[in-house]
Amino acid sequence: MDSVLDWLRSNEGPLAYLLIACASFIEYVIPPLPGDTIALFAIALVAHAQYSPFAVYAALNLGSVAGSLVAYAFGWWLTRLERWPAWLLRGSGRFWAEKVREGLARRGLWLLAANRFLPAFRAFIFVGAGFARIPILWVVLLGGLSALAWNALLFALGWWLGMRFETLRQWVDRYALVIGIGIGLYLVWHLVKVFRAQKRKHP
Repeated sequence: MDSVLDWLRSNEGPLAYLLIACASFIEYVIPPLPGDTIALFAIALVAHAQYSPFAVYAALNLGSVAGSLVAYAFGWWLTRLERWPAWLLRGSGRFWAEKVREGLARRGLWLLAANRFLPAFRAFIFVGAGFARIPILWVVLLGGLSALAWNALLFALGWWLGMRFETLRQWVDRYALVIGIGIGLYLVWHLVKVFRAQKRKHP
């Protein structure tokens, strides 16, 4: 990662903006990769290496939309249940698959609108949207608007913090930690509630 950041620092130009877009894209395809790190560094480079703020903003948003569509397509492919492992098609496996589908069908639009503000979970939201077969128009519209809002917020935070990359990354890392813990606790609580309801229904 350090070598990528060093290259970006000294190579402003079309390839650099393409790399920024690719980092934003790959975050949806391989969620553990720190796509936000390159995004934050690119924002800092607007002040320190004469990067175009409009080009950086466009690259981040285009990469986000493209990556989200790949994740969505994968989720759509998962609906072809004949491709699933046999164990997942029986008993509790099918029950949980249907519960996930029902929940996403009810709350999917809200999750799409908030996806960029949910670090580490955003890729799975689009896989879920495909799994729930939410229309692609909503995916592009709400996912795109969420990316536009998130990246605008990062730019605003960057200017407020003086475009210092390490400070900006610390703020975003703290935000991601708080959101991650909150979502994790909610998922545990919800799964326990559904499990208890299933046990009462089928003792």
